[in-house]
Amino acid sequence: SDKYQRSLAILGLSHDATQNEIEKAYLTLREKFHPDKWNDKSANDQEYAEFVSKLIQEAYDTLKTNKKRRTNQ
Repeated sequence: SDKYQRSLAILGLSHDATQNEIEKAYLTLREKFHPDKWNDKSANDQEYAEFVSKLIQEAYDTLKTNKKRRTNQ
């Protein structure tokens, strides 16, 4: 699906990414864009970090759900 492909792109993954690769990419990006790490930046940068952080979380949730469904089939 488009949402699945977009989620892979957000996390910088290929379509055959393993659950471990998904988890690693998510954790790396989550740490990089965690809003608390951007407290000393401008308001625009803080908003950007919050936006990206939400995208990363949504992408991870989508991929995690999809991988579980595929594994259970």
